[in-house]
Amino acid sequence: PTTLKKEAAMSSGATLVADNNATAIDFNNLGALIAPAAAVTMSYTRGTIIKTIKVCLTGRITLGGGC
Repeated sequence: PTTLKKEAAMSSGATLVADNNATAIDFNNLGALIAPAAAVTMSYTRGTIIKTIKVCLTGRITLGGGC
């Protein structure tokens, strides 16, 4: 296969922190969140850019919003 574009997962200097200190996120075969048992909110920071990412119990991932 031909690689069209290769990007690093995160740029140097970027941080991603889970607000409830989740060390792993597990999904079931339908895509729903198994562990942790509550939605996970994460903060992404890179310089002056700050984003909030939420992983909902349904498996939906939202940027800056609620479930």
